[in-house]
Amino acid sequence: LFGQRYVLDSHVFSNVTWDRTAAQRMLPDPLDVAFAALGNDHAASLLEPQLEQYAYAPNLAQVRLLADRHGDEFWGANLYNIWLSSLRALSPGGFVAEPSAVGLPSVAGTEAWGRRLLNTQLSSWAQLRHDTILYAKQSYTTGAACEFPDAYVDPYPEFYAALRRFAEKGASVTELLEGTVPGATLQRVSDYFAELHAVTALLEEMAEYQRVGTPFTEEHMTFVNDTVGFAEGGCVPEGSRGWYARLFFDRPTSSNYDPVVADVHTQPTDEVGNMVGNVLHVGTGMARLMVVTADTCTGPKAYAGLAASYHELVTSNFERLDDEAWKERLRTEPPADVPWLTPVLAE
Repeated sequence: LFGQRYVLDSHVFSNVTWDRTAAQRMLPDPLDVAFAALGNDHAASLLEPQLEQYAYAPNLAQVRLLADRHGDEFWGANLYNIWLSSLRALSPGGFVAEPSAVGLPSVAGTEAWGRRLLNTQLSSWAQLRHDTILYAKQSYTTGAACEFPDAYVDPYPEFYAALRRFAEKGASVTELLEGTVPGATLQRVSDYFAELHAVTALLEEMAEYQRVGTPFTEEHMTFVNDTVGFAEGGCVPEGSRGWYARLFFDRPTSSNYDPVVADVHTQPTDEVGNMVGNVLHVGTGMARLMVVTADTCTGPKAYAGLAASYHELVTSNFERLDDEAWKERLRTEPPADVPWLTPVLAE
């Protein structure tokens, strides 16, 4: 097999969808290819509702101009381009208004004839993409993600400083393992602690800025907007982009629902010696949405973000839950929230 190659029609799709468009147009229309790559002007009139809704006419015009400016060298460069150029030859030109002037039947100037040609072009294009599905590089819409105009981090620089020291200690221990573990594994561990150090150092700095009332820098906000990113398909595992994912040793697991539980204390009997086998468990669950209003250097602002969920559960008869059993329990019989937390939880 050969590697996937650039194709003009995928280039068209990439440029008329998010995030190349101002509006979030998440899915292209094959009529975009008909107009821009195949030169069919009739397709533009059929795209009018979308052009108005998403205001992407400049994007579409730009890729049409690119296609029209390609010369014979491009259109004859390979079998794929020759196929596209043959379909371009079917696109109605200025002769449509007076088909008889160029020896065409009058029916060639009708709406029905124009749509027939459009149908022919896209049918053949569909066959072309089918036959080259392993070789034509497919276009992708950029995954939807959040852009944060402002941010608030927990204002405890000492906490982030402690995590930074944890990273430093981890890195120094890793150096002691040289020669005892495979080099690739050692490098991966070293890279992990380096990333943890960089992230916690920046969060420490941001927390210090907040404590003294200094606005975040452009670097800080770039960091905030690189927190998470999602990529579906291709060679990038879903949910593996952004610095939050890089805090996981196995990045693709960063978006997994992964509650954990631990049994931390056992009570064999009750007060008078009867066997009860009570086991105290503590665990985590689904992340919660937290909304808070905080005073900032530019006045009070409301912020929303994720917060951990904490749970406690006592089982009897010495039943000890593992993570899989805990996950099932959360799904079927979720434990009540701890009493001291309920006053601050919304219904």
